[in-house]
Amino acid sequence: MLARVKSLPLSPESLQKPTESLDGTVVSSSTFSDTPRASGTCSPSTTTCAWTHTSFSAQPEQSVGNLACAQKKQYKVKKKTFWGIQVVEALVWKNWELGKEAIRHLTLKNISMKIQKLKYRLPTTKFFFTVYPQSIFLSPGMSFTLPVFFRPLEEKEYVDHLSFVMAEGEFSIELRACLPSHQLTCLSTLQMPLCAVSDTTETWFSLYNVGDLPTFFTWEVPNPFHTLPSTGLLEPGSVCQIKLVFQPHVALIYDVQGICWYGEAGDQKTTIQIQAVAKCPQIMVYVNRKEDEEIDPVSLQKVVDFGPAPVGYSMKKCIQLFNPSLVNAPFRIETHRILYADDRVFSSPTTKGVVKAGDELWLPLLFRPQTVGLKSIDYFTIFPPGNTSEVTLKITGSCTGPALSLSSYCVDFNWINLGECAMKSLMIRNDSDCPGFFMFEIDNQASVFSVEPQSGVLASKEHKMLTITFQPTHTIICYRRVACLIHHQEPLFLDIIGTCHSDTNKPAILRPRHLKWYRTHMARGMILFAPDILGTMLREKKFSRDEDGALMLRQEASGNLPPAKYPSIPPLTEYFLDGTSDTVIFPPTVTIEPLIVNFGKCSSDVAPDPVPLCLTNHTRGTITVTWTHKATGPFRVEPDTIDIPPLKNTAARLCFQPQFPNKIYVTELEAFAFYRVLRSFNNIEEDCTVFPSWCLKLRAMGHTYKEENEYSFPRYTLDVPKLFPAVSSKCTSYRTLLLFNSGSLMLSFEFLPSSSPEITVRPTSGYLLPGAYQIFLLSIIPKGFTWKQLELALQFNFCPKYIKEVILMSREEPLDIQMESGKVLYFKPTYIGGSSTMPYKIRNTTRLTLTFEWKYTFHSSKVVSVQPSKGTILPNETMIHTWTFTPNATMNYLIRAVLWVWDSGAPCGPPFPSPPPSSVTSTTLPSCMAIPSSIPSSTVASSSLPSKVPLSLAAPPRLPPSNVPPPVPSNSRLPLSNDTSSNIPPSILLPSGLPPSETSHYVLKLIGEGIKASITAKEKELDFGNVLVDSEQRKEMILLNDGNCTLHYRLFVEQTLSGPCDPDVMKTDPIILKLEKMEGMLCARSQETICLTACPTRRLQYTWTIKCCLLTRKETLNSYLERDPTSWELTYRVPTRHSTSRIPSVYTPLLLDFNFGAAPIGTEPSVVFLLLKNSGVVPLNWSFLFPSDQQIDLEFWAERTEFDFTELHQMRVQDNDIFSIIPKSGNLQPGQEQTVEFIYRHIFAGTDKLPVLLKVSNGREILLNFVGVTVKAGEKYVHFTSVKHRFTPVTIGTSLPPRQIFELYNGGSVPVLYDIQLDVLWNVQNKNFQHPIFQCLNPHGDIQPGKTTQVFWIFSPIEAKTYAVDVPIHILGWNSAIIRFEGVGYDRFIMGNTAPFHSITTTDQTPAVTRLIVPGQVAFLSQSRISLGNIPVCSRSSRLIFLNNASEKDPIIFSWDLEASSIIENVILKVSPMMGMAAPGENIPCVVTMDASQHACFYSLDLVCKVYLQKALSQYEIELQAWEKEKARQEVEFTITENNLEGLLQFQSSGTFCAICDPGRKYKTLPPIQKQQPYTPPVTWNLRNPKTGQIWLYPEEPKPCLLYLGLSARAHNMDDFLRNFFSQSPRFFFCPPLEEKKSEGESIVVEDEPDQNTFSNQEKQIVRDILTIIIRGLLEDRKFHEDVQRGLVEAIPYFSQFWSEDSVRMQNQKDSSGHASVSPSYEGEEEEAHQGEDKEDETGEEESWDKGKIFESLDGSLSPTNSIQKRGLGPVLSEMNSILQEENSRIEKETISRLPSFLNLRQSILENIIQNIMIEASRGEVVLTTKPRVIALPPQQPLLLASGSSPELKPRRLSRQNRGFGPLQVPLLQINSSGANLVS
Repeated sequence: MLARVKSLPLSPESLQKPTESLDGTVVSSSTFSDTPRASGTCSPSTTTCAWTHTSFSAQPEQSVGNLACAQKKQYKVKKKTFWGIQVVEALVWKNWELGKEAIRHLTLKNISMKIQKLKYRLPTTKFFFTVYPQSIFLSPGMSFTLPVFFRPLEEKEYVDHLSFVMAEGEFSIELRACLPSHQLTCLSTLQMPLCAVSDTTETWFSLYNVGDLPTFFTWEVPNPFHTLPSTGLLEPGSVCQIKLVFQPHVALIYDVQGICWYGEAGDQKTTIQIQAVAKCPQIMVYVNRKEDEEIDPVSLQKVVDFGPAPVGYSMKKCIQLFNPSLVNAPFRIETHRILYADDRVFSSPTTKGVVKAGDELWLPLLFRPQTVGLKSIDYFTIFPPGNTSEVTLKITGSCTGPALSLSSYCVDFNWINLGECAMKSLMIRNDSDCPGFFMFEIDNQASVFSVEPQSGVLASKEHKMLTITFQPTHTIICYRRVACLIHHQEPLFLDIIGTCHSDTNKPAILRPRHLKWYRTHMARGMILFAPDILGTMLREKKFSRDEDGALMLRQEASGNLPPAKYPSIPPLTEYFLDGTSDTVIFPPTVTIEPLIVNFGKCSSDVAPDPVPLCLTNHTRGTITVTWTHKATGPFRVEPDTIDIPPLKNTAARLCFQPQFPNKIYVTELEAFAFYRVLRSFNNIEEDCTVFPSWCLKLRAMGHTYKEENEYSFPRYTLDVPKLFPAVSSKCTSYRTLLLFNSGSLMLSFEFLPSSSPEITVRPTSGYLLPGAYQIFLLSIIPKGFTWKQLELALQFNFCPKYIKEVILMSREEPLDIQMESGKVLYFKPTYIGGSSTMPYKIRNTTRLTLTFEWKYTFHSSKVVSVQPSKGTILPNETMIHTWTFTPNATMNYLIRAVLWVWDSGAPCGPPFPSPPPSSVTSTTLPSCMAIPSSIPSSTVASSSLPSKVPLSLAAPPRLPPSNVPPPVPSNSRLPLSNDTSSNIPPSILLPSGLPPSETSHYVLKLIGEGIKASITAKEKELDFGNVLVDSEQRKEMILLNDGNCTLHYRLFVEQTLSGPCDPDVMKTDPIILKLEKMEGMLCARSQETICLTACPTRRLQYTWTIKCCLLTRKETLNSYLERDPTSWELTYRVPTRHSTSRIPSVYTPLLLDFNFGAAPIGTEPSVVFLLLKNSGVVPLNWSFLFPSDQQIDLEFWAERTEFDFTELHQMRVQDNDIFSIIPKSGNLQPGQEQTVEFIYRHIFAGTDKLPVLLKVSNGREILLNFVGVTVKAGEKYVHFTSVKHRFTPVTIGTSLPPRQIFELYNGGSVPVLYDIQLDVLWNVQNKNFQHPIFQCLNPHGDIQPGKTTQVFWIFSPIEAKTYAVDVPIHILGWNSAIIRFEGVGYDRFIMGNTAPFHSITTTDQTPAVTRLIVPGQVAFLSQSRISLGNIPVCSRSSRLIFLNNASEKDPIIFSWDLEASSIIENVILKVSPMMGMAAPGENIPCVVTMDASQHACFYSLDLVCKVYLQKALSQYEIELQAWEKEKARQEVEFTITENNLEGLLQFQSSGTFCAICDPGRKYKTLPPIQKQQPYTPPVTWNLRNPKTGQIWLYPEEPKPCLLYLGLSARAHNMDDFLRNFFSQSPRFFFCPPLEEKKSEGESIVVEDEPDQNTFSNQEKQIVRDILTIIIRGLLEDRKFHEDVQRGLVEAIPYFSQFWSEDSVRMQNQKDSSGHASVSPSYEGEEEEAHQGEDKEDETGEEESWDKGKIFESLDGSLSPTNSIQKRGLGPVLSEMNSILQEENSRIEKETISRLPSFLNLRQSILENIIQNIMIEASRGEVVLTTKPRVIALPPQQPLLLASGSSPELKPRRLSRQNRGFGPLQVPLLQINSSGANLVS
């Protein structure tokens, strides 16, 4: 493109060159970020900008067509100064012509302060010349001008110079003549402002034409730059403003060169260096910056929730956009919804904008809902430039409408006299935040009833008083059901009744109870008969009365047919189907036609012709119609009172007499029709036969405007919605219009016939007073999925000029779901045992709230699952479903799932039952009074009677939207709708309850692969080399996942030490290898680097083994109850009979098995107690529903006669009460508890199953599958709770792994033998270096009936991994089972405190404090479960519990049964006391003690306490004694009668003799050996047994109440316990197993004395010599003597009760003798003691060494000659001898204290002390929490000793005696004012 740039004259100032033309910087920028630098290429830029431009320029922006250009001023001549002479640098001639002389003047100026003298030389060429050279003298400040001439001869450039000579030197001036040329100049460097990626900035710079010719130019700049204009023509001396646009797409630093080409051939150029920086913009969106923002948990989108908003009003919320970057951030907003424009409820006035750098912007969002009760969802996406990081906002809001209600819906005026007026008040209130417009559909001026105000508006939470007036005009019964129309709400109905009496006429008084009976009679088809007929039939007993007093047929009263009830009719249906249209709910009684009469334009002078009316009586009685119009009104009906015979019609006339010209006349005439017999109350015999009157309404209108007159101009406001609410196929959509008369005159309205016939409008005509409101109700049944425009023509004031066109849009909403993730979902390859999830996105593209459900085969449900599997999706909502793939085999999976959707608000059937046929037939009544089932036109006497179509034959109206979905059973088998191409399996077909035409389905293919995978290390070995102690060395370990699936792993480290170190220290040394991470996730075909850090602490060789195991997860029961209920579970919020099938539908995904175990047939029922607790804050109702509780009771003819096996089985289980629940339902207040009893009766042999639904009202549903097994008598049965058993994890490297238990239960009635095959265990052992991983200690054994055998296993892992083995268990004579045993080995050094070593595994999940209360239970245990925790082997643990007798008057007797706990060998379990009696209200303390065995093991024991009532037990003993006495009597008493002697002779003649009958014959010959004949007693023997009534049955023993106490513990071997629980070891008492020595058949436990080692004579001599030297040294050491004397002066210890008799006797002897000598008696006793010890020594070896003989050797070693020294040491030796004797006694006592018998005694004493204190504390005798007070004792008086006695010896010896009992700690009992406290 070539743009011509014109030259514009500028001012001299503008002709100067811009000052910025050389430095090249127009706009300064901030410091650039460190971004990559881009080099540009010189190519024309053609990029356009699609974003909001952020313009930066050096001057205001100008259009391209009007670029600013200016004539360029000539540059100022540059001058120089040579020694004080100022002169130009050169003289230049331009624009010269050949043959002409051009002259220029050269000016010399003296700027110095002295006179200058100059001389000059002429130019060298002939083309330049000047005047002849002469001297020039210049005074200071003076100038001299020298002319220079130029005469060119040819067209070329000339160059010469003119030289000047001064005294200081010489200088020359250049002379140059130039040809005309092209020359353009511009900036050399241009810095662009910062710009955001995908945004645009622009800058202006100037391009100068400094040449002599007009010049064309073309710019070439690299991307992302371009210039405007890119080409142009620049006149000489002019300037052009060039706009440079920068639009980057990448965040870089740009330093490129722009080239401007110009010249004749375009070969000249000028360049500009362009520098720019592009940065990525960032916009942060804050919905609520100060508080926590709401985030969608699935899509993680920010949620803007408007909450409830009033219909038709706009709500505004602002979100904050913040730009933290250094560049401006433009944005644009897009919506996801593609809908009709008028259907948008969310909008934003700002669709695009710019957020300045570092600034914030508030973005407004508007919400204007249009449909009440609809929750709207939309998605707004904020896109920054380039769509780099868009932010999606989920915008939600709900629409609320008015909530108007009346204080009463029936106004009863009772009766008043004619001519009187009665008034009553009524309150109307609005409980919503939305204003409510209301209008009562009644003409106050023409009706006997009036409501004031007739219309109005109620603000939020406002109430208003209404006045209802009753002013009758005739003595009749008046009843009118007035509709209160409300804008955006269903109408309300007000029943107004009143009766008018006069002196002569007194009709029956109508009361509210009659309305109730009337509606019931209407449902039963009885209103078509007059009250006198019904009274007669009631007297003839053809009718009876129900519990409410209404009439019903005798057949209904007999119970064969339930009597019909008045249905609950939706208000909108009742309003539109009120009998004035062709579709009705019930057959009409009286009708009138036409309903609307328009007289049109009339004259006030001449009355128009009357309009005929037709009144029809559809009943079997005579009807009286009375018109109540006022006499002064312009409209009247003649005659005003008329009687209509049964099933006849009659005619009347409507007359119109206008009174004034130019006026509008509109009114609603009112008539009341009633049975003629109701004119007098004397005609009514039965009060229930009083019927209300029927109100007939006739709208009449007309006007008297003339054509030449101007009609009154209507002033109004009309609130018109744009769209009808969304409905599905064959459903009705409703809308309301609001019309307000804002003028001062009355206006009339009428919908013209030209309106769309698809829309039904009520009312169609009427009038509106000034300031009043009119509400219209519109209904339509849309057809077709395309939008259809519907027009309504509303004419005002009968004038064609005043027609308002109302346009609405409507369509039938399709059931469309957009599967945004496609129709195929691929799962990532998943390893066996793991799971992978994939999100799947669906979107509801309709305006309907849809209900969906995923269906797939039962076999596929074990592999795939989806959450949510069913629910509702709102209009325009995008929902993410999470599919979980859990493969169970190595294979490829292809699964098809079907998504069924249907309208949530569509009714599954008629909204209310169709009117039933009349129960009165022609056989019970005369033919003339028979009630037909319907009233066809053929039965009417006149052919003009209109035909009314019952509602059940027409399209049912649509109910308001509801959140209750239709029933969708999971076992449906209905076929699909003509769609056979999909080939869907039968198990995933359409749910029942909906026809195929009202549903839609979508097929999704699920493709996944199950594979085997593992994690390996890239390097099998890593060598850290030599590492300095206490220094760190790092290595990297690379984990490889070569498989095709993602694996979740956990690492375990095992450490091994080798070198010169204590082995015990090695075991306890912590692991010094630290891993950067211990668990994580490794993607498919990837690797992960983990840093290993080793920090050795010893000079040893470390070896680590790192193992990896894969992680899985599990679900528990309580998590089900903690979740929120799904929408499907709220299908029936309360227990409801909803299913016609014997197998009800399932609405919950939560299925749990409830196994009752097994027992022989005929045994006691299996009973399970369940405790329910309301942990919430609101009351709740719960129920257990059997299948029969959910089934609708059908008639016999409607039930199916063929049942499948499952249905027959469930019928047998329910009919025989095999499973029962007591109670089945209940109510729980917050915090309240309830015990529920489950009973399984063993009646029939086999497996019994029954699905039971636990239903919490308005809450969760959980399906419990009751399962129980009943075994035949004599049949074997072993119950396996599961085919998989997991051992408790065991640490690797342990030397004594614990024993673990696997239980086998014999559910049969005979003993069984089990045999566990060990071959598979040996195979595992062979694969693990011959190490026994799994050991079974008792693989063979028997199981008694009803008992449980514990099979002991030892799991000993050698690696940190999971071991598994499938073990066959054979039951001899019965079936076999394969149980999978699994165990996990772990490294305790890696897992630390999280290791399962520190946890106690138990299957008992009951709480420690029981809350279950069994019916009839009077005794309770303070704890139902005791956990001893981690204990060492061979330890004794005790716990104190209390047995509480809760009865107030009955004592109980208890007895503990420990048989169930005796199955573990070498475990001693005791309860003290074992039995006893508890008085009423008494607490009995029970001490439970367990002595653990010597094996590490898991303990889980059950102790049973049998509790009897003493009263029942005493009665049983009395009955037992009486029965035994009677039994003894009956054993010796019997009676023989001989009534038939002939029979006796025959018996005797047969050769058989009886010793009783023939006492003389003592012996007889033995009969021959032959087959024995059956014995037949003689007929004469009649042994009189007691009669049946006199037989005493064995008294039945009273059944005890069983209290179960669970005991759990984990016993560790001593090494493991001290390693892990060293701080807890002082808490335990160790009781090693005792060795038994049997003597004379008696089991006696003998404590072994410590072994006395025998020594040789040489060894004895060595020890003797060593001790001699030591003692001699001590005797010569003075310091030792001083220490001994100081040590003797010790305080007397408190525990003086532990003194021995020997020590006391020795102390007394010392006190009496006064010196430290040993008495002979003591020595003699000691010798006797030694002799006794020698006698007790059974070894027969040498005599034992005596320490006392050391003194003999000591005496022998001393010199006998030194008698003085010997006599001096005598007392000392005597004292030392006594000390040694005392030491012997101490050693002996220490030996005794270590004996097990003494330890048991001491432990028992301490336990008794503590137990007594605890029992006293429980009884309130001791308060343990009271602060103790110490009582100071008086000082002790010093003892008076004998002369010469040493007072230091007594404390010394007492101290030694105290120390002789070992480390014994006895608690001190401190006494205070409130009791005793125990202080350790």
